[in-house]
Amino acid sequence: MKAKNVAVLGGGSFGTVIANIIAQNGHNTLLWMRDAEQVEI
Repeated sequence: MKAKNVAVLGGGSFGTVIANIIAQNGHNTLLWMRDAEQVEI
């Protein structure tokens, strides 16, 4: 299967889990978060 580009909007607990599942399945994944301080963590 060809890797797809996927963006997940929202880096809370649910968005983070979904992004990890997508990435583990071999897709290019971007996790968008609103708070830059949380991104650093």
